[in-house]
Amino acid sequence: FIVTGGASGIGLEIVNELLRQSATVHVLDISSKFPETSQALQHRLHFYPATDVSSRESVSRTIKIIIQKCPDIHGLVNCAGVYRQSASVIDSDENFHKVMSVNLDGVWNTGTEYLRYVLDKGANDPTRSQPEQGPGSVEKCAGSGTSSCSMVNIGSTIVLQGLPGMAAYAANTPLLRQHYTEASIAENWLSTIPMGRVGSCKEVANAVVFLLGDASSYITGQVLAVSGGFP
Repeated sequence: FIVTGGASGIGLEIVNELLRQSATVHVLDISSKFPETSQALQHRLHFYPATDVSSRESVSRTIKIIIQKCPDIHGLVNCAGVYRQSASVIDSDENFHKVMSVNLDGVWNTGTEYLRYVLDKGANDPTRSQPEQGPGSVEKCAGSGTSSCSMVNIGSTIVLQGLPGMAAYAANTPLLRQHYTEASIAENWLSTIPMGRVGSCKEVANAVVFLLGDASSYITGQVLAVSGGFP
């Protein structure tokens, strides 16, 4: 599997869960370092540091290296993303374009490079998962909300251009403990969550690994809400 943004947060938890299930994982991240991993799992982890998903050249070069190293790739997980908001009520153009370039262009760049690989190989069983926010956004950030909705549509469109058997999914993750302080959660969100708590990266990773596996073989084009019932 290929996982973007896999050196921290949700992406890191997805990588660790895939490794625990004996998968080989290729991690693309803008970071230059990957967190310490169990020595027993290291031989199946391949890290490609300083990879900018918003750059077609960077993504294309890295994907080619991955395919040369491991010709059989079973899925792509787009988890690289940024969130920026200025203090102003109206967000800045700079923030908007930066968020869109990473969150949206990143999915486009990695998704189309992966589609080229699938078409060249003629495979009929690849999957693609987008473990980011789907429709809607908790924060009042135009770039984040717009890119979240667009990511789902791009993923589905790429699959329609591919081969029979390709599948696209999205995991909607509006409220996670890593994104907010305990005080902010209690004040703003807790009363609106039917399950009475926020989610963890581990819970999102479990959902994504399910979507990447055989148990979800007849599911495609769906947004799986890992939200505790948050509207």
